[in-house]
Amino acid sequence: MSHMILENDAVQSVKSTEWHGLAEKVESIAFDGSPIDYIVKNSGLVLPNGSPVEDWQALTVDGMPQPLHIAKGSYAVIQNERIWECLEASLDGLDYEVSCIGSLDNKKKIFISVELGETREMTIAGDKFANYLTFTSSHDGSMSFEAYDTSVRVVCQNTLQWSRAAKGKLKFSVRHTKNHEMKIGNVEQAISDLFDKRRALADKLERLAETPLNLSQAEKLIAGFVNVGSTRSVNVGSQMLEKFTHGIGNKGKTAYDLLNGVTEFYTHESKGKSVDNWQAKQASTSEFGSAANKKVEFFDLLDGDIDALAAKGDALLKKAEVSLV
Repeated sequence: MSHMILENDAVQSVKSTEWHGLAEKVESIAFDGSPIDYIVKNSGLVLPNGSPVEDWQALTVDGMPQPLHIAKGSYAVIQNERIWECLEASLDGLDYEVSCIGSLDNKKKIFISVELGETREMTIAGDKFANYLTFTSSHDGSMSFEAYDTSVRVVCQNTLQWSRAAKGKLKFSVRHTKNHEMKIGNVEQAISDLFDKRRALADKLERLAETPLNLSQAEKLIAGFVNVGSTRSVNVGSQMLEKFTHGIGNKGKTAYDLLNGVTEFYTHESKGKSVDNWQAKQASTSEFGSAANKKVEFFDLLDGDIDALAAKGDALLKKAEVSLV
């Protein structure tokens, strides 16, 4: 397949581009022939002397030289096809379209992004946002099978999985155990609640856009967030502050600009372009790893007591005797 993420990965999209710029554009997406159309097998483990390893198993995919995961015997694989079937059964009768599908980390993680309902696109603070219901799972023990909402600020392709903090998460999570039951209860109510929470997000972002913020205030908020003190934290804070003033679509005047500056950093820059496979690693951490969590954390802080965060940052800046400007 073209447009590889890592050596054994690919992404398909019905859009001309996705935020990561790595997808192969297709007319429509079906499970058969998609990047997640593969079977994960349970293989036994043996010691160098040939003795079997009890209560452990290797999860493998045909054609790959290394296992995806070494798991305990109680770990049960949730095959990708079952996840697709669960999605179709759950959304049957609703207005939806699968818009992006793929794997990351050499087939260890999979995702399916769905455009859903009348709130699939929203205009917030003058910016166009695209909303996706994202189904995710893993074959390395790092994630359960779950679904949550993702918002993308189209002008800069910044992603914010605000629902990972349970604000827009559907009320189900399937662990990889042998007695797992793949079922989303009361789907119609869950989707209705999701739409309400998308509107609530829009209201919160509008309020941030109406909250004025100067450079000095933004510096203190960032310093409090990154716990400025080390050389690395100062460098990270400086990059975030630069994006507050000069990030795509930003003017450096509001709390909304600051949120977009921080999310732009974590979506596109946090891994740095000097590391091997930086684009793939950035995609993984931005959507499924520490960067995704950091974006949600900062959004929650701005939506909470920003005066306390600014006071913390001011104290840290004075203690370290540094400036992010």
